Amino acid sequence: MTGPEHYREAQELLHTARMIPALTDETSPVATLLIAEAQVHATLALVAAIQAKTGGAL
Repeated sequence: MTGPEHYREAQELLHTARMIPALTDETSPVATLLIAEAQVHATLALVAAIQAKTGGAL
């Protein structure tokens, strides 16, 4: 996945977590999983942006 694709996936996962009423409770294991997965994608998007800006170096 590219950086923008990771970013879009993070946005979609967060949107899903917010749109399903049963998942809006922070104690929901499904909501927790979706939010954690979104965080991973957001982090990977940030890494890709840094690499693009620095020519591949972190």
